[in-house]
Amino acid sequence: MLGDTMSIIVLRSPDELQCFPCHDPPHYVQFVVAVNDTPANLAVVAATINDRRVQVLGLGGIDEDPLTVAVIWAAHRTIHETRDPSWWPVFYELTELKAHEDEETWFTAVEVEMLLNHGVTPVYPRKPARIPGMPINDEVRVVVPRSITSYHMNEQGEPDFRWLDTCFKAKP
Repeated sequence: MLGDTMSIIVLRSPDELQCFPCHDPPHYVQFVVAVNDTPANLAVVAATINDRRVQVLGLGGIDEDPLTVAVIWAAHRTIHETRDPSWWPVFYELTELKAHEDEETWFTAVEVEMLLNHGVTPVYPRKPARIPGMPINDEVRVVVPRSITSYHMNEQGEPDFRWLDTCFKAKP
């Protein structure tokens, strides 16, 4: 446990969730699991889990093993959220990760939006935007556009985003 803030447990696969009780642990616990699959299958994984304590990282166009990506992301979250529990990453760069050379494996903007709407935190390569008058930088970076949990539907199957962002984990 890290002070009074949180603990992050990295899982090898979503199936490992069965090993942990997810009902009111004595201290705040979050689970992180990375899955390398199609956007449609990633949305199914997140919908099946649909838990405010579970973050599903959807990998697109990354050469690293999913477990390695989950560990790296959990380390970044732990460092930043321990310092500031309201840390809210927006297009956060993971400099330790490298993009796959084949851009066909990268998520498109439409896929990223779909994943975010279905409880998946996308982790994918992105080229920087070109701004007129600024030097051209074609360096590809692996980014996390927004850190969210898999919880996005209430018991009635209606959209419910109260627990979506990981930075708001302490709210009722």
